[in-house]
Amino acid sequence: MHYNLYCSLPQSLELLSFNKGQVISKGMIPSNIKILRHSYFNQQLDSGLLPNSLTEISLDWVSKYQLELGCLPGKLKVLYLQYNQELQQGVLPQSLESLSLYDYNQPLKPNVLPSNLKSFTCDNFNNNQLSLPSSLTILNISSYTGTFVYPLPNLCSLEIHTMNQSISTLLSTVRNIKLYCYQFNFDDDLTLYDTSIERLNISYYGSDTTIAPPKFFPLSLRHLEINGLYIVSPDVINDGCISIKSSSDIDKACLPQSVITCTTR
Repeated sequence: MHYNLYCSLPQSLELLSFNKGQVISKGMIPSNIKILRHSYFNQQLDSGLLPNSLTEISLDWVSKYQLELGCLPGKLKVLYLQYNQELQQGVLPQSLESLSLYDYNQPLKPNVLPSNLKSFTCDNFNNNQLSLPSSLTILNISSYTGTFVYPLPNLCSLEIHTMNQSISTLLSTVRNIKLYCYQFNFDDDLTLYDTSIERLNISYYGSDTTIAPPKFFPLSLRHLEINGLYIVSPDVINDGCISIKSSSDIDKACLPQSVITCTTR
């Protein structure tokens, strides 16, 4: 497709999608386009190649090319990127609110992720250098087995591979959270007991039978929803919890007296 074909595109068009192999040249994408998708982006992303009008970009990226300062539009809000070279500070625009990185497993040093980022997905990430902005509300790092060293006070959804004792630091001030994990490291003094969580939805995707130990759930807990995690003793859920939903049956003897509703499915 040549540039002159774009002269006939309607001014109302906001989404442009390229097929595999399409090379983009400077000035090729009209300034009215807000969403760009490219199924196989195999070229250097030079500064000025993409118009500043873009607010959402999806690129299947070939990682032999390094992302440079100024290569991404300054008003970008959503970015989906297949990429596995270390990101440098300032490459990602501060306007970014949602970032999905595929194949990425390089260090994420301080200030690399934008300070206003709300949602971050990085399925392949399991690097010991991880610095996250406090603005995050959604964090999906489903291969991560490492630790966290400071809290994320705005977090409401977290997916990780291995949950260890550092989760209590990460969620220390959170009140409402959905947790998804594939392994619990209960041998590492794992507990949510001293967090401020009042509403907890926790899902376990591992293959083995996992029993919640005593004092695992928060003392402040009021509402609990559990999937794949078993309650088999009366000292697991603290008195004060008023509603429970569970993917498996719970013996009434294991419920605190404060519980008003308990449903299974």
